[in-house]
Amino acid sequence: MDVHDVVAHLADTARTTRLGFAVALVRARFDFHRQNDRGVERERGASPRETLERLRRVASRRRPLSERSACRSVRRRLWRAKELTAGIKP
Repeated sequence: MDVHDVVAHLADTARTTRLGFAVALVRARFDFHRQNDRGVERERGASPRETLERLRRVASRRRPLSERSACRSVRRRLWRAKELTAGIKP
């Protein structure tokens, strides 16, 4: 991982909503590293300058989702999904 990847990670974090984080984590089969790598790949531009511009466009958008908040949110959604599917056979 280099500075280019870190900037791409920051841009991805700034764009990610709580629901988007949960959906991306499910799509990554609950592998946080896979989910993070996909986000970095999505936001990484062809050049460091392009990636930095992407970060500049979203930097003032909102505060990034904190890890603690994200974990709480995902835990609640998983618990609710478990409750909703308790009586359903696979």
